[in-house]
Amino acid sequence: MKDEVTAANANLQENQIWVFAQFNVPEEKEQMETYYYYGLVSEPLYNAIANNALSSGFIQLKNVKFWGDNNLIYDYKDIERSGQLIFRIEHIVKLNPVNVEPIVGKGFEQFEDPENITPPVFEEDKSTEESN
Repeated sequence: MKDEVTAANANLQENQIWVFAQFNVPEEKEQMETYYYYGLVSEPLYNAIANNALSSGFIQLKNVKFWGDNNLIYDYKDIERSGQLIFRIEHIVKLNPVNVEPIVGKGFEQFEDPENITPPVFEEDKSTEESN
């Protein structure tokens, strides 16, 4: 119970980091479902899990992104989904920090060669470019 309270409190911390997470969730008939997500996680919670200080409780991922069938990254948030997920800490297989926010519409190449990352163009940037 202590781990669950600690995890719940850590999820509320504002300092967050990007992580790549793999979860294996038990299903019916002794099956296992595997999920791969990117998301923002409380940094204190990440540190507690990484240091094996927490082994149970819940982890909340915010601004979730996922791998699609065509190996591109998609936003989890849409008209039906809030963009947040909660998993049990016990179901974590892998939890690695990521240095940058994953870019939706790109694949794994964005993490291999920093020169391949195209910065997003915002509306105000477009208007500045057009006036030059």
